[in-house]
Parts: sequence; C-alpha cells; structure tokens
Amino acid sequence: MGPVKNSNGVIGMMISGLKLKNFRIILIILSVFFACSVSSCATRQDVIYLNKQINNLKNRIDQLTLEQNKKLDSTLLPLMEFQSNITPMIESMEADIRLLRGDIESLDHRSNEIEKNIKTFEIKKIKNTDEINIDDTNIITTNNDHKPIMNFKKFPEDKYAEAKELYDKGLYKESKKAFEDFMGYYPEDKLTGNSQFWIAEIYFKEGDYKKSIFEYQKLMDNFKGHPKVPSAYLKQGLAYYKIDDSFTGKLILEKLIKLFPGTEQANTAKNKLKD
Repeated sequence: MGPVKNSNGVIGMMISGLKLKNFRIILIILSVFFACSVSSCATRQDVIYLNKQINNLKNRIDQLTLEQNKKLDSTLLPLMEFQSNITPMIESMEADIRLLRGDIESLDHRSNEIEKNIKTFEIKKIKNTDEINIDDTNIITTNNDHKPIMNFKKFPEDKYAEAKELYDKGLYKESKKAFEDFMGYYPEDKLTGNSQFWIAEIYFKEGDYKKSIFEYQKLMDNFKGHPKVPSAYLKQGLAYYKIDDSFTGKLILEKLIKLFPGTEQANTAKNKLKD
C-alpha cells in the first residue's frame, strides 16, 4: 500500500503543476490582450486629435484665402476701373495720332507742290518778253510802244525807289513790273529781297493769295536772314487763312513764333491764333 500512496502524491503534484502553468499562460494572454487594447485606444485618440488639428488647419487656410481674396479685390477693382476708363482715352489718342499723321503727310505733299511750283516759276524779265533797245540817252524802250520803262544805268537805289513809289500810289501792276525788272538786272543787290517781298504783297493786296504764298516762299527760301522774312511768314500764314486752309495757316504762324520770338510779327501771330 505504501507505493500506491506515493504514486497518488506524485499525480497530485503533477496536476497542481499543470494548473499553475495554465494560470500563468492565461495571465500572459490577458496581459497581451490588455496591452493591445490600451495601445488600440491610444492610437484611436491620436487619430481623433490629428483629424481635429487637420480640420482646424483647413478652416484657417479657408479663412486666410478669403481674406487674401478680399485684399486682392480691393486692389484689383480700382485697377480694373482705371483700365476701363483709360482704354477709350488711349483709343481716342491713337485715332487723333492717325489723323495728325494724315494731316502731316498732306502738308508735306502740299509743301512739295509749293516748292516745285516755286522752282518752275520763272521771273519775267523784259529781255525775255520784249526785244530791248537802249538808245543814246540810256533810256530802255520796247519795240511794242517805245515808251520809256527804266533807265538801269541809274543807281539801283533810285530804281528801287521808283518801283516802291508806284507801289505806294496803288499802281500795283506797274509796281510789280518795276520790281521784277529790278530783280532781273540786280539779282545780287541788297534791295532784291525787298523787291521780292513787295511783289508778294502786291499779289496779296490784289486777292491772289495762292500766288502771294508762292512769292513769300521765294523770299524765305532765297533770302534767308533777310529782315523781311518774319513779315513773309506772317503774311503767308494769313494768306492760307484767306483760302480757307486754317490748318496750314496755323502751322506757319506757330513756326513764325518759334523762329522769331518777341518780334512784332510773332506777337501779331499769337493774337491771330487766339481768334
């Protein structure tokens, strides 16, 4: 019986050992499960927190975007209004520039025509129209009527004075002829420029404004620096007004004011431009 007791004791001890081992395993399993549960809860809280932060950032970005758009609107709207206002002005200025270019081209063409006419216009001289004979008394006569015209062996100043006297008396036809003869025989004389001016004046007084324009231009081109040039500019500008070409007349008067400031002719031109 003794051995039986011993075997029972051994078996009891084995059962007790198994129970203790199983309990430890259960504890380990519970520990792992609890740890996993705790870890899972912590991760879920982190996700919730991160989602909240992301939402806050999105809201902040939306707010900043809205504020930035408002600032842009406050800046861009005046610029857009300015652009809408200035665009018609620019288009109008471009149209004016195109018109001005057309006027300038027209004026250039007209100036070229005037220059061409001036170059082709010949000064009439007695020797080209009549056969001139000089008798023993040095009086120049023509074969047409044998009436004395001019004695060119006199001093040039005397012959100029005779032509000017005819002008002052209103005998424009005779005066113009005398001035033309003077210029033909004394082309280099100091009074030739004056003669050219008075010829232009005769055409102006007779109402032949186009011819007067040509004659004034001759003085300006051929006698640069002559004292009568400012007066020639003034009268040429007025002649353009007379033929209803106020645009060219204005340009001539403005050029006079620029070239000869402070002169009596420039002051007269300024008063004319104010009309």
